[in-house]
Amino acid sequence: MKTIVSLAICTLWVYSMCAQSPQFYKAIDPHPENTFWIDQGLKTFQTDSFYYTLARYKPDRLQSMVVKLNKQGDIVHQKELTTAYNNLTLVDGFQAPDHSLILIGNYIDWDWGSFKSVAMLVKVDKDLNLQWMKSYVNPDNTDGGGALFGTHVIQTDDQQNYVFSANSFDRSFLYRTDLNGNVISIHALPDSISTEDGNIIKSPDDNLVCSGKLTTATETVNMVFKMDLQGNILWSQPINTFALSTTITPLQNGKYGVCSLIDSILDYPPQGRQITLSIVSENGIIEQTMQLPMHYQDEEIRDLTTASNGDIIGCGKSEIAYEGWLFRATSEGSLLWQRHFSDSLQRPWSPVSFLNVLGNPDGSIVLTGFLYDSMPGLNPYDPENRNINISMMVTDADGCLTPGCPSGLQYITSAPEVSGPGERLPWLQVSPNPANDLLRVRIPEGANGTVVLYNLWGQVALRRNIDSGSGWIEMDSGGLPAGCYSVAWLVGGQVMARNKVIIQH
Repeated sequence: MKTIVSLAICTLWVYSMCAQSPQFYKAIDPHPENTFWIDQGLKTFQTDSFYYTLARYKPDRLQSMVVKLNKQGDIVHQKELTTAYNNLTLVDGFQAPDHSLILIGNYIDWDWGSFKSVAMLVKVDKDLNLQWMKSYVNPDNTDGGGALFGTHVIQTDDQQNYVFSANSFDRSFLYRTDLNGNVISIHALPDSISTEDGNIIKSPDDNLVCSGKLTTATETVNMVFKMDLQGNILWSQPINTFALSTTITPLQNGKYGVCSLIDSILDYPPQGRQITLSIVSENGIIEQTMQLPMHYQDEEIRDLTTASNGDIIGCGKSEIAYEGWLFRATSEGSLLWQRHFSDSLQRPWSPVSFLNVLGNPDGSIVLTGFLYDSMPGLNPYDPENRNINISMMVTDADGCLTPGCPSGLQYITSAPEVSGPGERLPWLQVSPNPANDLLRVRIPEGANGTVVLYNLWGQVALRRNIDSGSGWIEMDSGGLPAGCYSVAWLVGGQVMARNKVIIQH
């Protein structure tokens, strides 16, 4: 999924707990005057630094960029990659032993007459200077036609080769290169097996364990499989039907934790989206599977990692509730807790998204991602209006920003010019909720200002000016399409209180 974002420089703020607390939250804007595209490419590297791969959106091209943060969430370095490839997006990578970055992505030719995509492998040094860049065409269309999308890259244990996966529209490939990106071998996976919407990791014996999809004539199944560096499948294990995506992480006991996002809408009765956590043995046997509780039936899993004590930690986002979410489970597959994080401004589009998670040796948890910061009344899907910040959060081992976090829901703030750091705006009382033809909103006695209802695109759906309000005011919602809305009380452009409301007819 591609997300266009626009960022403003030097907007840094911290979720304030107390002076000595190691937990914090920051939102960082590395560039003020341009729009960015984050293509599942905010990448956490397991070192003392964190790197974000972005692409700067311009009317005629996408300009790739890499941003380096320290462990405190401060920008250490940022640099654009000046290349002949204008539409380059970087989606995965790792830090090599010499501290250089090996990144994989895609160059897409947007010529509508002949759509073309080639996979790209890129090396930048520790100061983010471009060292080399190699392109790879679809092996089935060596004349340059067709499409090939690079997805994941790793380095072999002997540190002599890079191995990356790439997908065309109808099959997956495994590439092996030397340390300069020159191709040594290309192996096509069986037609039914794909690394699409999955990931690859190294096994202890220098083979690969992958998550992906198995497609037959009747269904698509989430699966995990092991293959050697020649692309030979050593074992495979289906996980769930109605597959959307699958993420795998190695466990300290030699097994694997596998999270699958499935959509059982075709089941009867339909169950909606579900996320399962499975424990798979080193030989590909499912030993335990549990279904994670879903508050809104729309959560997505984006990353999975192993904590210092062997527990499994995962993160993602909720599309309907506009919240980031975090969970922790034992290595045997028993859920310990779930946490949700919501934007204190309660805006009607998805402001909080976690993309990567890392467990620190001290037990704390690092989350990186992004959040929307479009202002009320503007369409956040319009690149001219959208403002999205990259984010970094550190919680304690229990997923809490404040000690104990008695509630599963915690609030963060992504727009300090509207609300103070970490401050949750008061709830605006609405009734009924869900509403039908009439929505009632409660305003303090004698208050003035404006009550505004925003749709999912941030557009004004209803507006009512208030002059010496008298408690409950009424708004005619009968002409609105059914759906989720945000309602806000503003005074002089300042958001005083906010809530979400559902319109049903």
